[in-house]
Amino acid sequence: DNVAMGISGAGAGLWMTISLAIALPHFATTLVTDRVQRCLYVATSQGLRLSAYWVGTFLSNYLHYLVLALMVPMCILVFQAPFYSEVDTFMQYVPAALFSPVPMLLFAYCASRLFSTTEACSKFMPSISLFASLVPFLCVYIMTILGLTLQIQALPTVGSDLNEGMLQQGKSLHKWANGIHWTMSFIDPFYCLPGTFVAIGLTQLSGFVDETVSKFGVELDILFPSIGGNYVAVPLVGAGLLSTILVCLLAWDTDRSCNVIAHSLRERRHADEAEVELEDNRVESEPGAGAPARLSYVRDPDVLEEQRRVASASPGSCAVMYRDLVHTYNAGTAREVRAVRGISLGVSVGECFCLLGPNGAGKTTTLDVLTGAIFPPTCGEVCIGPHSATGSREQRHAALKLLGNCPQVDPLWPTLTGRQHLLFYAKVKGLPPHLRAQQAAALLRALGFSDFDADKPTGGYSGGMRRKLSLAIALIGSPPTMLLDEPSAAVDAAAKRHLWRVVKRREPGQTVILTTHSMEEAEALSDRLAIQVRGRLRCLGTPDHIKMTHGAGYQLELLTNQASQAGVEEFVLGLCPTARLMECHEGRFLFQLPVLRAVGAGAGELSLATLFTKMREATRTIGLRDYSISRPTLEQVFLRLSKEQEELEGGQH
Repeated sequence: DNVAMGISGAGAGLWMTISLAIALPHFATTLVTDRVQRCLYVATSQGLRLSAYWVGTFLSNYLHYLVLALMVPMCILVFQAPFYSEVDTFMQYVPAALFSPVPMLLFAYCASRLFSTTEACSKFMPSISLFASLVPFLCVYIMTILGLTLQIQALPTVGSDLNEGMLQQGKSLHKWANGIHWTMSFIDPFYCLPGTFVAIGLTQLSGFVDETVSKFGVELDILFPSIGGNYVAVPLVGAGLLSTILVCLLAWDTDRSCNVIAHSLRERRHADEAEVELEDNRVESEPGAGAPARLSYVRDPDVLEEQRRVASASPGSCAVMYRDLVHTYNAGTAREVRAVRGISLGVSVGECFCLLGPNGAGKTTTLDVLTGAIFPPTCGEVCIGPHSATGSREQRHAALKLLGNCPQVDPLWPTLTGRQHLLFYAKVKGLPPHLRAQQAAALLRALGFSDFDADKPTGGYSGGMRRKLSLAIALIGSPPTMLLDEPSAAVDAAAKRHLWRVVKRREPGQTVILTTHSMEEAEALSDRLAIQVRGRLRCLGTPDHIKMTHGAGYQLELLTNQASQAGVEEFVLGLCPTARLMECHEGRFLFQLPVLRAVGAGAGELSLATLFTKMREATRTIGLRDYSISRPTLEQVFLRLSKEQEELEGGQH
């Protein structure tokens, strides 16, 4: 009975571990959510240290676990459990109760890095936790009970001798249990608590059994291995060593972006720099007679001038500057993707700079390099204010403290209110305590949040409200530089213009770098803009300058009464042989015309006055219903350059 009572008491450790294991997937899922929703990325890109994030997360989770872990000693004291309620035994249990959550939480943190979605984490983590907590302990528990039972039953009784075969079987089972106990103490993060219970139970039981069987002259195998004579120390030391390994693994994985394939990146740098130098000298080839056009990239004079200006600029002369920036994904492998190809750009203090480009042009990669989400870039130097974002850890941290970041994905915790988000980021950015609530309230009011909405959990926000709060996070603390990645996406027209007013009313000296797919937004907000094509700046300047220099003449739009395409093309080419059909759809034709004089063109040349006259006559010839002649819009310039990227990509395939 005493044997059964002592061993069965170890089950308390099992139930305690199961209760902790059931709660563990929640913590892992929370970390995956932080990563997927880019909450961690935005917090660190605005100055939060990763060490502060991990320490804060661990302490919060540990305090939750500590409540559960302390329930067992309370139950032992209340119910006076045999073998466990004595003072010496109880004090052996307390360190295990306090320390056992540590390896479990660290295991959850490391395991969360394996999942890319919260659904996958919430599906697999419960099974992993229950398996790792139940199976090893049950193996030790069952083998220990069977081994002790066989050894005790092998003892001689009245009318029978010692059963040597049964005794050896019991000792063999005990050795297996001993080996599993030792191994699991060092490799299973869930084993510390139940392993301690088993060790305590067997230690207390050994004195009673030795006293009982000594008269038979037989020695039984009861105890598990000890360290320095302390049998409880094995699970604790094993958990401590395992925790150290898990901390190192987590630190390595967290900092992996700084170190992974670093050697291959260094090997590629000289090749990348040489490639950039060669590509700088390329021009777009015009096809000769009978020869196919060779597609290449135009190096715009404004882009080259910017490159020369940045090459001689010093850190701190611009709000943001990147020089010869190159980034290659999967460098040196068959899946190599060259996202950014030798860009040099300086954004002046107080300027609103807009970065445009089709999907795959490298805009997001460029912003990720600026915010530290990608570090280090394959090649190049990035400066934010006077600080290098590609330098030492302290330099990077100082650079990120100058940023306000609004990514495409809304980086919001669903259980926090909008006001709590702003107060948190105000603290991250170092705003004095007496100004935090004041600035948060002012921003919420400026962006149209009522007091009710401001104090409502963000899980109940609409898409537009979430986007406005993401912009407020970038604005809080009045950072010198703001990076806004499609800030008005999923926002209705009225709210979009309200956001524009908020950005325009920023404090003097605040710099904005904006990416958008809305040409209207780019023209409304930007002082300068650039169009990026396949990782290079294709053009650079003010919106009007780009339309004038890259608009390539005039746009002629015709609306006809379902005339044939061939007839309309023949009519326009008869007027202007160099015209080019850009679009054709159900009676709507868009032609690109060269630069035309207003009047007085030479013989054989088309003037604007002549073109207007011919358009009025075209009502009878091609059934023209309406027409317009205009300078190309920014959107048309963007579409033309985007088509250039498609042609280049198609030529490569």
